[in-house]
Amino acid sequence: SVTSKELAVKPLAEDWSEFEITAPQGAFVATLEAWQQGAPISIVAYGGQRRDDSRIFSTGYMLNMVVLEPTIEVKEVVAMWQNCRLPDDNILRNESNIEILIPGDAKSAERSCLRVFAVGEDVRFNDIRIPLQYGKVVSDAKQLTRHDRESQVLYSLMIDRFFDGKAENNQPLNSPDVLPQADYQGGDLVGITQKIKDGFFSDLGISTIWISPITQNPRDAWGLNENPRTKFSGYHGYWPIYTTVVDDRFGTEEELRELLATAHEKGMNVVLDYVANHLHINSPVLQAHPDWVTPLMLPDGRKNLSLWDEQRLTTWFDEHIPTLDLERQEVVEPMTDSAMYWVKNFDFDGFRHDACKHIPLNYWRMLTKKMRQQLPDRQLWQIGETYGSPELIGSYVRSGMIDAQFDFNVYHTSLDVLTRDHSVRRLASVVEESLSAYGDHHTMGNITGNHDKGRLISLAGGTLDPDEDHKLA
Repeated sequence: SVTSKELAVKPLAEDWSEFEITAPQGAFVATLEAWQQGAPISIVAYGGQRRDDSRIFSTGYMLNMVVLEPTIEVKEVVAMWQNCRLPDDNILRNESNIEILIPGDAKSAERSCLRVFAVGEDVRFNDIRIPLQYGKVVSDAKQLTRHDRESQVLYSLMIDRFFDGKAENNQPLNSPDVLPQADYQGGDLVGITQKIKDGFFSDLGISTIWISPITQNPRDAWGLNENPRTKFSGYHGYWPIYTTVVDDRFGTEEELRELLATAHEKGMNVVLDYVANHLHINSPVLQAHPDWVTPLMLPDGRKNLSLWDEQRLTTWFDEHIPTLDLERQEVVEPMTDSAMYWVKNFDFDGFRHDACKHIPLNYWRMLTKKMRQQLPDRQLWQIGETYGSPELIGSYVRSGMIDAQFDFNVYHTSLDVLTRDHSVRRLASVVEESLSAYGDHHTMGNITGNHDKGRLISLAGGTLDPDEDHKLA
């Protein structure tokens, strides 16, 4: 059912698993009431332009009430608790503020959430999200846990380059055509566990550790860089040979389980970097199914290599890592099962997905559906990697797909402001653009660097120059 006569809803699938909403022009807020597994839920439909002067703030709370203050007059308000719309009687409107009554049912929930959506005459306000603990407002950061996704602080690490905790599994190629910098350095799962126990992450305030891919990579060198001339080992983990095997240079399944258990004991999540776009050319899967890949040669005779935007869903990263044709059912089914292996057999808290924009949407829908159907009691979080416009990045961030992506537009603008003396107003504008595109309480990743990008600390310290090619360096 629909709470506003201005909305028109029609199914795109017989079971209403997909539907289309036709909304009015201008600012509006309404809800669609539905049933899911025997329980009612409300879906917010929210529209209108954002303006700098249309803000709403939570300014105080009492035992069973939250006080909000808007900057301009509010026309309509919708309050939600745990994805259910609260009765209008729970919303008290005064001349200068809005008071939201916390429902009594919240007292029985250890952690729940109150959300408020409001619109003015021709604008929409930022949404409000207030976490509750047994019905009381969470007002102290010490009450937050690793399960509070919006408060996550991530640490990105490449296993081989982090810390060597077990010399016995060190297996560098020691090949004359591989420079030492491009060879294995010895970092492993035991090293990460040791640093968790030592308090390294806790001292930094980290709540989520993002580890690089752990699947088995080749035992020889591939790729080629001309200046300096070198091939590369698979130290980074992005050339999977076996998608459900822990690379023995990083450790064992038992050591992985110990890492996860230790992190959880210390109040930290661990998300796994997972590669779905491609397999290494020597993978037994590709040898058994050579037709599972997209064509290397284009109709015009060019090789389909590194055409990131022109051939976004088919381009190969390199000739030794063919892109999988994941639009085909016989390919996407087993490849999503391979991803599921890691969350079904190990206590990971979710995924960081590699090359997200190069993988068709049906993969993300199928994987997320499997995660929610097969592991309904697990709080799994997924964040992807996409370079592009907010429209492209946001097209993957849906309730039926992934939870978030890294916001590289904010990253690049931040570097320009901090290292090139660009105006902070530009950063404010890009941040506002992201809030408008993804919502005010998204879990998008706002980063200071990663394994593909120069890190802010390297620029601040002078190791990198803002004008050089950071990846080449």
